[in-house]
Amino acid sequence: MHVSGYGSSTLLATLQTGGADSLFQTIIANNHARVQARISQAMKNITPGKDVAEYEKVTNSADSVTEAMNALEDEKLWDTESEDFSMDTLVSKITNFTNAYNNMLTNIDKVGKTVKSEYSPELSAILSHFGEDLSAVGVTVGSDGKLLVDADKMKSAEVSKLKELFGKDAEFAKTLKAEITDLNEVVSQAVSIQNKLSGLYNSSSSSVDYSTLLGGNTFDSVG
Repeated sequence: MHVSGYGSSTLLATLQTGGADSLFQTIIANNHARVQARISQAMKNITPGKDVAEYEKVTNSADSVTEAMNALEDEKLWDTESEDFSMDTLVSKITNFTNAYNNMLTNIDKVGKTVKSEYSPELSAILSHFGEDLSAVGVTVGSDGKLLVDADKMKSAEVSKLKELFGKDAEFAKTLKAEITDLNEVVSQAVSIQNKLSGLYNSSSSSVDYSTLLGGNTFDSVG
């Protein structure tokens, strides 16, 4: 089966089934070259019914990183004058973030070169840019890009320095979260589209042209 273009009534009907209209709106709202290219590249490596679960692990782990970072935005957590302030709790929540981040990297490594080549350099660049500040409070970056925590060094760090990195208005936290959000959205959209398209494939042809939808080319469904 060959489906040509966004205007195809078959493709349109399939994508609009089961609330897929929201998918259309999301893509249209984010219809710029960078996102188009990244979604297209991610889709090239997703085999329907085979790789989707692994890619979903990437989005789930990205969600976990975001949740851990959101937990660090609680101002009560940083209020050293409060009787409820606990350095152990603060260090624990930062460690939750680093563990979630490392798990996300592990899942990215498992899904192939496309997502890794798109995002690992940018994530590494962010960590490198803030490397000295992170190291000063007990967070270093391993050769594999994963975060290592020296809990004793972190506990002895000034809370204000930790907040400058991990608090609500911290440049490091905001920059990293934005990149992870981009990763999550791109992979989620690629998986969603591939799931919708999977019902269109058969053994005679697996080529689908969704160039108008994504601003890309015709890609092989099996990557």
